Amino acid sequence: MLDTGESLHADHIVLAASPAAAANLIAVLEPSLAKTWDDARAVGAKRVGLEHLHVTLRRLLAEQAVFFEATWQRLTLPQRAALRALVLEDGLGLLGADVRARYRLGGASSVQAALAALQRQDVVTREDDRWVVVDSLMREWIARRTY
Repeated sequence: MLDTGESLHADHIVLAASPAAAANLIAVLEPSLAKTWDDARAVGAKRVGLEHLHVTLRRLLAEQAVFFEATWQRLTLPQRAALRALVLEDGLGLLGADVRARYRLGGASSVQAALAALQRQDVVTREDDRWVVVDSLMREWIARRTY
């Protein structure tokens, strides 16, 4: 639990999910922590717990759902498949035969073309050896929508 005035740190969020999921939740909520405090105060809370973070995250996702859906609908099927794989595989190994087979991505050149198109549209970018979704809230929306 966090009291008013405390900062949010990775060790405050303990999830049964992967560390990457916890890191993404922090990336999504940290810039909007003031909204989390507002949501908690609206229900009379003086401390913020994981349940408040999830309420805020659901609200933020709902607020952006129309934009995310419109972006998703503009993508080709290969781009959607590559984006889904990118999210679920934490952006690593997307050209590997096992990942391509698991997500039915087709050949490595098709995946490269889809990722390049997503990059041109500012949906994804490269960070060292992995691909990441530019908007961490959109990444969370994709993970929840397509899992």
